[in-house]
Amino acid sequence: MTRFDTSRTDAQYWAQEFMKIWENEPIDTLDEDMMLAWFANAIMAGYDEARRKYEMVNAHETLMRHVLDR
Repeated sequence: MTRFDTSRTDAQYWAQEFMKIWENEPIDTLDEDMMLAWFANAIMAGYDEARRKYEMVNAHETLMRHVLDR
């Protein structure tokens, strides 16, 4: 079994992985707490990706200011 890549932000990917995890489990094992945890992780993956992109752009701008100020 391959490891689930939680850094992905594609909703289709999260849905497919969810189905893989629960395909052999009885449907009554799904409850609100489990769904809360799943969606919280999906939302945070999107937040983390946006933060990574922001930090990369910010680091580049800081470096360019330093280079141009010389």
